[in-house]
Amino acid sequence: METIFSKAVACMDAGESFAYATIVRSAGSTPRSSGSKMLVLPDRIVGTIGGGGSEYSVIKMARDDALVNERSTMRTFDMSYKSKDVEGMICGGDCDVLIAYVSADDADAKSVFAAAHDATVNGKEATLYSIYDARDEQAAKCTLALFVEGEGLVGSFPGIGVISRELLENPIRVGIHCDDVPGVSVFSDAISAAGVIYLFGAGHVSKEVAFLAVHLGYKVTVFDDRAEYANEENFPGCEIVVLDDYFHIPELVIDGRSHILIITRGHAFDRDVLEWAIDKPAHYIGMIGSKTKRSAVYNNLRDRGATDEQLALVHSPIGLEIGAKTPAEIAVSIMAEIISLK
Repeated sequence: METIFSKAVACMDAGESFAYATIVRSAGSTPRSSGSKMLVLPDRIVGTIGGGGSEYSVIKMARDDALVNERSTMRTFDMSYKSKDVEGMICGGDCDVLIAYVSADDADAKSVFAAAHDATVNGKEATLYSIYDARDEQAAKCTLALFVEGEGLVGSFPGIGVISRELLENPIRVGIHCDDVPGVSVFSDAISAAGVIYLFGAGHVSKEVAFLAVHLGYKVTVFDDRAEYANEENFPGCEIVVLDDYFHIPELVIDGRSHILIITRGHAFDRDVLEWAIDKPAHYIGMIGSKTKRSAVYNNLRDRGATDEQLALVHSPIGLEIGAKTPAEIAVSIMAEIISLK
């Protein structure tokens, strides 16, 4: 699974310096919200902070200033109707974008990006800090640090005034004290994976679901009892588990970040997986099929001891009702429902 952070590491491994642009504050209607990120290099960009005029301006500032003068900067974009800040953008809100210069030789920044990638992929609770020191405007700089819950602080930091290691290891206090040093700002960005998807069934719909889910940042594990279907060629970027049968599902970590999608090749298999899933504390459990199939499966599970309260938490038919017909359209409806609940 690739992330904006792993791509940053890849750039640094290739000896490429870049500007790391982040929306650190947004209010009202803006193309993207706080936390949106983008890497700007002389010949390309990685990621997006919303496109349009504001992104164009950020790219230009990064290439004309940050990369040339090796300094960081911050800019506020007013997107109100009367504003001249961003031509053609009348979203109605405004945002602050931090454009941090990152040298390919900055070992501390590289370690931060690597740890941020690990936290994202493995679902660790982490806070990424951008410490922007603009006391010397001509040589403004940005230092990155990452606090990983249970593991500690990664990277170095200026240690200016009240900005201490102890402060960065307490995200709540950072929110209170980050403006205590004139000319220095600390921006915190809670990072985590979109979540984990346990995808049961490796058919045509599942392939489309996995493609979208990986692209959206989810960690996806695919389960099926057919190795010719469940393999890395069909599901790039996913973890693959070939089962002996659906009665022997391995022990999994299921929590509030987990999504169980039941899209096997038959009603009986769907029922067996749902019976396993019904008492799990997942954020989302969905089963594909018609209302008629759902009624048959639910009645069978009631006979086996499932309660109406448990069954009421299952999303079936799975996905939002958008008139989806093809596997790709069904995948869109499923991921749309997951996103809407998040």
